[in-house]
Amino acid sequence: MSVVHCLWCVASLLPCLAIAASEGLPDGLYTIRNVNSGLYLDVEGGSNENAANVLQWNTPDAAHSQWHVRRTESSGASIVYTLQNAQSGMFLSTPFTANGVNGANAFVWSSKEVGEVLWSLHGLANGEGTTFAVKNIALDRFLSVAGGSTASGANAHLWSSPGSLESQWQFLSQGLCHDAVVGDLCYNDTVWAKEYAIFTRPEWYPGLTNASSFADFQAHMHHCFWDRCPMPCTSTTMHSCQLVGRFWDGAQCEDAVPGGACHTEVTWAMDHGIYDHPEWYPSLTEHSSFQEFQARLFRGRQAGESTSCKEPCCHDALPGQRCHEDATWAMLYGVNLPEVQHWYPPSLTNQSSFAEFQAYLHLCYSDRCPEPCTPTELLSLPQDASMDCQGANSTS
Repeated sequence: MSVVHCLWCVASLLPCLAIAASEGLPDGLYTIRNVNSGLYLDVEGGSNENAANVLQWNTPDAAHSQWHVRRTESSGASIVYTLQNAQSGMFLSTPFTANGVNGANAFVWSSKEVGEVLWSLHGLANGEGTTFAVKNIALDRFLSVAGGSTASGANAHLWSSPGSLESQWQFLSQGLCHDAVVGDLCYNDTVWAKEYAIFTRPEWYPGLTNASSFADFQAHMHHCFWDRCPMPCTSTTMHSCQLVGRFWDGAQCEDAVPGGACHTEVTWAMDHGIYDHPEWYPSLTEHSSFQEFQARLFRGRQAGESTSCKEPCCHDALPGQRCHEDATWAMLYGVNLPEVQHWYPPSLTNQSSFAEFQAYLHLCYSDRCPEPCTPTELLSLPQDASMDCQGANSTS
């Protein structure tokens, strides 16, 4: 089994880089990168004036694209932060008279004594602990990019869709991104991809050639093969996974059965591997389900490892997938919205796990949301807990 599992060691790079969402974000200096565009939160023209416009730009090394993130208080289950621009000392803010309105522009303000400069960070499930939906406390709306634009200079504004990629932000600081170097297992994987696999398996690397930069290959490994590589600090053109078939569709799923090679491998991982080499199974514990272990081995197979496991007929939704967007919207927004709260069973609250929301949407729309591999109370109930499902269409 050592051959099957040896490459999982690349994930040992990540525990010191990732942040558990439940613990919040440590105070520090960050660049804040939009997941959809790959551009950075910035102050227009590097202005140090009140009410200067906030937008996305591609100057992560400039002080006006860097932000001091500091905890200020707790609001219920949320930790509240201020985001202070490193160059101007101004605080990320929103209009003071736009409560409940989608599309209000974000800007900077000199005072941190007003509610409009307070933000809660909601860690996105399966987002490696660095990716957040950023909600303004006063407006109850999420920081986003106008129109989902990927152009430099597009305005940052407030919107009600935390699940969409343009409303997701990766917080990067020293240690949160990492350019792989000789000695890192990620370095070995990336060199193998760039110098060998690009010729033998070009379909694994859409948009890349052997002339593409090392950072582009590392970023591709980061986005398409979860936990294998950290995001590079060096600028890259790869901001999402373009690999066809990377995301779940269930067409080729196959649950391991007793007597099969995959069943043997999963059983070994559950009975021995997780205890002997827990670093091979980041995000898993001895309490994780059989399906979660099979899914982990399958992702290794996708990345070229020698394992017999096919994709299980369950899937924990990942950022960038439609199911992840729908479940995130329901968890961070829909379940708290008075006009749509009746769509959800009483057991679902804003304290429920992402997997519970995914399970609920699976009950309503199995073609849009697969059954999560993570065990849930909803799917363990003997009766149908789906209730009034027609409203789930509005999570799009």
